[in-house]
Amino acid sequence: MKFTDLKKQATKDLGLDDQELDTEESRSPGLHTKYLDILSIEAFQLKSYAREMKAARGEKFRYFMGFLTQEELKERGLEPFPYKVLKTDVDKYIDSDEGILKLQAKVDFQEEKVSYLQGVLSEIRARQWRIKNIIEWRKFTTGV
Repeated sequence: MKFTDLKKQATKDLGLDDQELDTEESRSPGLHTKYLDILSIEAFQLKSYAREMKAARGEKFRYFMGFLTQEELKERGLEPFPYKVLKTDVDKYIDSDEGILKLQAKVDFQEEKVSYLQGVLSEIRARQWRIKNIIEWRKFTTGV
């Protein structure tokens, strides 16, 4: 699901019609289930990207350290890395690699989506308290 669509949908779903509090209260469990399902899908995607990142980092480590065979280099369309890299410096090369940076951007974006969905779920849980407080306030202001 696109992040912008998700945000629009959450904004719409989290709106509270204070004139129809009974209806709003009954919507909460369905909203919770809906966003929990979306969160589980997005969290799984995040884990998938994290695994992809680990594999790519391992591959880049082997490349920069010169551990790839000629066959492996040919399969990947790579030339041997022209410099001798110290093991202590290899992380600097990996972290600045274009492919790794693109994967990291995917991971970062997915982390943001998961964090946003966790916030949406927190807001859904807080709806019950807000509705209760609105009812209590109305009772107080009407003298009931």
